[in-house]
Amino acid sequence: MLVADINEINISLRNSKYFLNGIIFDTCVLFVYLLDKYTTLHPEKRMMLRSLGVTECQISCLNTIIKNFSISKIIITPHILSEFLNRIRNEYKTDYKEIKKECLEDLKKFNEIGIDKNTLLSHNSFFEYGNDISLVLATEKHLNQFEFGSIASFDGRFIRSLYKNSGNKILAFDLETMQYFFT
Repeated sequence: MLVADINEINISLRNSKYFLNGIIFDTCVLFVYLLDKYTTLHPEKRMMLRSLGVTECQISCLNTIIKNFSISKIIITPHILSEFLNRIRNEYKTDYKEIKKECLEDLKKFNEIGIDKNTLLSHNSFFEYGNDISLVLATEKHLNQFEFGSIASFDGRFIRSLYKNSGNKILAFDLETMQYFFT
């Protein structure tokens, strides 16, 4: 089920089968989530988010979803973690160690779904989506284990093309679209 419009969200989904075993975060979602926490602890660094184009709407959208659906488990892949750390290192060279230190406890609490590199490389959409295929493979593993799941990404192109026909087993949040409802 693709969630691209806030009007599609049914409050009865709270604590539903889609969220019982966590939500899978894409790199950009992880980035917004952790940097918002970091800049909340260090308000003098708030401009970091704006300098990268992270908007208050994106932050509000993500925080509203986490709060309204009582999401307590976040799931990432090693590829997402690596992409996140590389982006922090490249974008915030002087603050990299401090940000990493502040995020460490959260990162330890997150669940992880491992994806074998050869499985990632052999996926038929690898050349089109690159490491983002780890999200597809993680979602498949998650669904095999729990039958239902959810994923959040700001990459609407990715979400729309790969989860549009997923039936009712996966709840895919297209945050690229949803962020405009949180002004």
